[in-house]
Amino acid sequence: MTQFLPPNLLALFAARDPIPYLPPAAKLPHEKKQKGYDGVGAFLDVFEICMIFNKDNNKPRGYAFIEYEHERDMHCKCYTEL
Repeated sequence: MTQFLPPNLLALFAARDPIPYLPPAAKLPHEKKQKGYDGVGAFLDVFEICMIFNKDNNKPRGYAFIEYEHERDMHCKCYTEL
């Protein structure tokens, strides 16, 4: 059936040279050293921080609950740029 196609359409299906493999410039994400959570105390006057952890592997799930001493502290900290 391809014998009836014009040359410009046949060129779409022609084999091309393989893409050369280049190793990544930086380390892979699992090879990088993870930074801990720090700097929260400088910005917050909090009563309690409750981080949520995965029960299986005890790693943080990526969110936390923050309880302030006063409601005005919460509103003040929400609109402060870091």
